[in-house]
Amino acid sequence: MTDSDVRVNSLDLSRLNPEPSYYRDKTFMIQDWQAPGLRSLNKIGANIQNITKLRVFIHAVYSPPLLPMIHNGLPHGPQWQALFEMLATQATSLKELHIYWDYVPTTAYWGGGKDTNVHQALGKLRGLDTFEIAGYFAQELPAYLKAQTGLTVWEETDKDKLYLKELRRFQRGPTSEDILDW
Repeated sequence: MTDSDVRVNSLDLSRLNPEPSYYRDKTFMIQDWQAPGLRSLNKIGANIQNITKLRVFIHAVYSPPLLPMIHNGLPHGPQWQALFEMLATQATSLKELHIYWDYVPTTAYWGGGKDTNVHQALGKLRGLDTFEIAGYFAQELPAYLKAQTGLTVWEETDKDKLYLKELRRFQRGPTSEDILDW
């Protein structure tokens, strides 16, 4: 993390600079294992229109938890959908968006990479110069987002072979053979 990075989930709203240039010159980051990041972005208020760069890490623990005491407050599908819809309508200066979709293959944590409601919310984003996705996501997502935004969000070239194997496994869903491999 550099001086130009702001972690939204640890944002001290009392110390924020009210000047629009503060938001234009920083890269804002949301790491979802602390749901306050989503709420803090809401509290920025009108200055959300001045954010130009955003990085989002969507954790593998994605669905509403079965055991809330263990996964207290983790964001899930509807919260991410609401965030991306808010960005589409209010973050009018957003030029760079990077999203990483997490996945833990040895558990039941499949992340949000296949959540079509969230994908549709992302498809509403306009005005981006750079839009990149990484991690584990539905096979159709890069083509869908390119059709909606006009941007190439992911390319297979130069990707590690082991990562591509795991990505394909994620995209098709686990088989009994995969489970034995883990």
